[in-house]
Amino acid sequence: LETDPYALVLAEVNLEALRETNGDVTGWIAIPKTDVSYPVVQTENNTYYLNHTWQKTGSSVGAIFLEQYSNPKLSDFNTLIYGHKMRNGSMFGSLSSYEDMNYWKEHPSVYIADDRGVYRYDIFAAYEVGVKEIVYRLDLEEQGLEQEFIRFSLEHSDIDTGIVPDESDRIVTLSTCSGRGHS
Repeated sequence: LETDPYALVLAEVNLEALRETNGDVTGWIAIPKTDVSYPVVQTENNTYYLNHTWQKTGSSVGAIFLEQYSNPKLSDFNTLIYGHKMRNGSMFGSLSSYEDMNYWKEHPSVYIADDRGVYRYDIFAAYEVGVKEIVYRLDLEEQGLEQEFIRFSLEHSDIDTGIVPDESDRIVTLSTCSGRGHS
C-alpha cells in the first residue's frame, strides 16, 4: 500500500503519542471520505468503551473498540470492531449507508493502522443481523466455520461487490447497533 495516499496518511499516525493518553490504543481506523477516522482501543471488558471515549472520559458516545477476545494484531479470521451508531453520522453512524451500492462504490475500503503498518480491507458485504448469528462467533477458526461465515455474509449482504474472500483471508467486521435489536 506504499503508493496508496490514504495508507500514506495513516502511516503518519503517532500511536505511541496516543498511548501516552491511553495505553489501550491498538491502532487507528479510517474509511476515506467519511467521518470514520478514530483511534481503536481494546480492554478486557467490552462494556467499558460503550460509555467511555478513547481518552477514558465518561461519554455516551463511547469509542471504537476491538472485541475483548479479538487478537489486537488483527490475525484472527474475523476481527470484530464495535462502535456506536450516532445520529449525526459520527462513530459508526454511516455504516448503514452501505446498503446502497453507490455508497459502497464511493467508500469501498476500510483502513487500519497499527504498530506493524497500514492495512486496507476491501468491503465485500454489508448487512444487518442479530447478535446471535455466526458473525459474532469467536470460535470460527477452531470450529472450521470460515467458509460458513463467508457464505452467510454473502447471502445476507445488501450489496453485491463481486468480492469473495477465502478461508486464508483476514476479515474485519465493523459492528454497530441498528436500533432494531440487530447489529
